[in-house]
Amino acid sequence: MAFLNDIGKFAKSVADKTGNMVDVTRLNSKIGSLKDEITALKIQIGDQVWSKYAAGEPCDAQLSGICGEIRNRLEAIEGVESEIAAIRSGDK
Repeated sequence: MAFLNDIGKFAKSVADKTGNMVDVTRLNSKIGSLKDEITALKIQIGDQVWSKYAAGEPCDAQLSGICGEIRNRLEAIEGVESEIAAIRSGDK
């Protein structure tokens, strides 16, 4: 009988641990979703700052510097796209 009681305790322990793992996984998933929402909101902030910068509206020096770096990369992308177009058209 003691053996069956031990098996029952072990099975209950495994079931409890499995249930806990499911709960932790569900909660970690919720944390991931909330972090994704935060990232989306940060992107919205960035889009608003960029739109104001691109429209010539003044912004603080630090944001202006970051926006300038974005502009530099956009210009670099245009240059690379021109190279790609030249390669595809056989000019290079």
